[in-house]
Formats: sequence, C-alpha cells, structure tokens
Amino acid sequence: GGFDSRGLCMPCVVPVEDLLYLYYAGWGPPDGPRFVNRVGLALSRDGGHTWERSAAPLALVDERDPIGVGTVHVIRERPDDWRMWYTSFSEWRDLGQGQFRHYYHIRYAESADGRHWEKPRDNVCIDYEGEEYAIGRPMVLQEVDGYRMWFCVRAVGGTYQIGYAESPDGRRWTRHPSGVSVSPTGWDSEMVEYAFVLRRPQDYLMFYNGNGFGTSGTGLAVAPVLTGQ
Repeated sequence: GGFDSRGLCMPCVVPVEDLLYLYYAGWGPPDGPRFVNRVGLALSRDGGHTWERSAAPLALVDERDPIGVGTVHVIRERPDDWRMWYTSFSEWRDLGQGQFRHYYHIRYAESADGRHWEKPRDNVCIDYEGEEYAIGRPMVLQEVDGYRMWFCVRAVGGTYQIGYAESPDGRRWTRHPSGVSVSPTGWDSEMVEYAFVLRRPQDYLMFYNGNGFGTSGTGLAVAPVLTGQ
C-alpha cells in the first residue's frame, strides 16, 4: 500500500558532503486503468552500499500538481540552492470504453535543503506541442553558457523519442533537435527514450533505452563537445 509498493525507477543521485541523496519515481497502488506516481527520497551514508528510504513521498502534490509527480532531475548548485525539474501530471483524458490517456509535462521547483520544495509562479519548462501528451524523464546539465535538458516525448499514435532543449537560466527553455533518433532496424528501431547524459572534456556520453520502454536493452550514443562550450 505504500507510494512505491508497485515499483520504483529513474534514480537521480546528488552528493551532499558525506551523504548521497537518491530521488526516484515510485509507483503506487493503481486506480483501475490508471497509475499513480510520487517522488521518493533515499539516503546513503556509506557511498551507496546501503540506503535508508523514506516511508512517505516528498510533499510535491498540491493545488498546482494535484494528480501526481513522476520522474525528477535534481542539481545542487550551492549548499542552499537546489533545483529540480520534474514531471507533472496535468490530466487523465477519458477515451471511452474504460481507456484513459495520461498527460504530463515538465515543471520546475527550488529548495534550500533538497527536502522541502517551492514552486515559482509559471514554472512550466517543457510544455505540450501539437499532439504530444507524455513529456518525461528530464535530465539536465549545467554548462558555462547555460543549461541543457534531454527528455523523452510521445505524441498520439507514436512512441517515445528523445527531445532536447537549452536554457540560459534553467527556467525558460527553447527546444532544438536532439540529434538522436530511432535506427532503421534492430533493438532501438521503434523507440528511444530515458536518456542520461554525462560530459567528458571532449565529448558527451548518452545512455538511453530502446524498444519496449527498454526491454530490448540500453544503448550508448556519443557526441563531440563543440568549441566554446
């Protein structure tokens, strides 16, 4: 009956002195054909070997996000300056005959301690375009010239694809082509999603999932760091 009793996924780890903060999406008891997500927090005091998980989710569900909050990405820029980009459910649309379609996009929150979060006014970062209904799994890198975000996006009649956006301040975002798409054939020919990007001095490493929401496997894509970045 717990908020994560049906499963947990999409971890994001933030080092805090001698601790590790692990944020994750918890899957709770389903409501018929619908599902419920909440954000959990676990702490490790031994470098990630063992974890202490909170019994309750973070208090992110409120008047602005009344249905559910799913995947998150958290950056600690200074000891008292934490930033979160999170998936917010805006509605479940009734399609008839017991079928529903979930709508969620990406919003933004701030914190002084990584536990208690405040949401600025007009905090939508990546909103729906066209027939999109699922925009999730934000992953953000802070760079010298601003912020970069990778996310996955799905439109009616389609499958997850990897999206990309840039921002000067982490609040206002502009979409750009991600440069990653499905392959002509094979394990990632239908779907690419859930990107996680690491930066090295000369290149970016993107780990991502393939067909069937990742049941087909995990891949790696590499892109060079352009001069001036």
